[in-house]
Amino acid sequence: MDINYKDALSVRYKIGVIEYASVVGVTDACREFEVSRSTFYVWKNKYDLHGKAGLYRKKPIAKSHPRKTSPEIIEKILELRKEYKLGSLTMKLTTSVDRYAILISQRCKYENSCGS
Repeated sequence: MDINYKDALSVRYKIGVIEYASVVGVTDACREFEVSRSTFYVWKNKYDLHGKAGLYRKKPIAKSHPRKTSPEIIEKILELRKEYKLGSLTMKLTTSVDRYAILISQRCKYENSCGS
C-alpha cells in the first residue's frame, strides 16, 4: 500500500478522534473535533473491522471495465500466436482471428499487450 505523509496524518487524526470519544463520549468528541456523528461512526466501524488499515483512503478503482478483452479471447490469441509463431506480426494474427470470428479490442491487437 502506497502511504504518503498526508494519509498518515489523516489516519492519526481519525484514531485520535475515536480514542477521545471513548474517554469523553461521542457527542463531545464530535463537537470538539468538528466532525459529524455519521462520519465518526463510519470511521469507528472501519477501525473496528480492519484496524488502522481500514482508516486509510481507498482509491476509487473500477472492479471491471466494460471494454476489457475477455479471458477466453486472450487465451485464443495467445494460442494462435504460439501456433503460427507470430511474435509481433499482427497481420497474420488479425487474419487468423477473423477466420475464427473473434472480436478483440484494438489495444490487444496493436499494442501486443494481451493478458497484462
